[in-house]
Order: sequence, then structure tokens, then C-alpha cells
Amino acid sequence: MKAIAHARVKTDKIDAGTLASLRAAGYLPEIWTPDAETERRRRLTARRYQVVRHRTRLKNEVHAILHAHLIPCRFVQRRRSDLA
Repeated sequence: MKAIAHARVKTDKIDAGTLASLRAAGYLPEIWTPDAETERRRRLTARRYQVVRHRTRLKNEVHAILHAHLIPCRFVQRRRSDLA
């Protein structure tokens, strides 16, 4: 990796060639790739994040519409500690 970091000419084409040469010579270590279960959990976590963001966006939009029409907001904001 020092060969790439200390190179005088920095282009992706040259760096790719250097990496290919290092890989062919066996100087690059193997990288860890996640197993199927880890990939599944990552997808689930990403999807949950999207759903929560979408829910928040919709709640904010409804709140803005109610506010624009001078309708009091009847949302009850409950915290997790209130639900216990």
C-alpha cells in the first residue's frame, strides 16, 4: 500500500495497475466478507431506518398541515419510558 501512497503520479488507472500487480503476487491480504445472516440483518436494519424516516416525514407533514389551518395538534407524543 505504501507504493500507492508514495507514488508521484496519482491516477486511478495507475493505482489499479499497482493493486492488480500486488494481488497477483499475493501481497494483499484477504478481506472479510459478511455471511448471509449478517447481510440479512444489514438489509433489515437499513429497511427499518427507511421506514422510520418515512413515518417521521409523514407525521411532520400532517403536523404542518394542521398548523397551517390553525387546528390544534392532537398527537400525543409518548416516550418509551411512558409506555412501560
